[in-house]
Amino acid sequence: ATRASAGLRLVQGPKFGLKKVHDEMDATIRYVVSSTWREVFNRAQIEVVFRRAGLGFVADRLYEGENWCTPPKFSRSRRVNEIAEWLDRHHQGEPFAIVDDTCSGASLSPALALAMRPPPNVPAARHSRSEAPHPFEGRVTLCQEGVGLTEAHVPFIVAALQRAVVAPDRTVPAHIESETRQ
Repeated sequence: ATRASAGLRLVQGPKFGLKKVHDEMDATIRYVVSSTWREVFNRAQIEVVFRRAGLGFVADRLYEGENWCTPPKFSRSRRVNEIAEWLDRHHQGEPFAIVDDTCSGASLSPALALAMRPPPNVPAARHSRSEAPHPFEGRVTLCQEGVGLTEAHVPFIVAALQRAVVAPDRTVPAHIESETRQ
């Protein structure tokens, strides 16, 4: 998902950083908008905004049809939930990266943590990061609001886009299954 700065102004640095990621990925990236702009603009309008801002390459590579954006909010939902819902509906296993700012994307910050807290039903002594990593771990870049995407973000985003997605293990570990039967 790509996110542009509010107010329809895109400074040069973030545009060039995003273009560099786009080019390093041989222009094969598909974009999904999770910005609140999707609540104001329809697809045709957002394409015009991207083109006027010098981001025609984003407009050209938006996902097809209604899939170009995360689901619209009907209530105050969190960005992490909107992105997860889009991925649940449309993701087909391809690598992805999430780029947002620290304000709008605050709900994505747990994916940045190096160690996850154990799930509530798993005692801390039995929990290891390999059992339950955050599904967005290593795929989230949060930019400073008002600064946006910088050159320093580019290698991280490219690495996320080059790394295979590991399907989540939906089986219940034996020790949890036996505890729930008791």
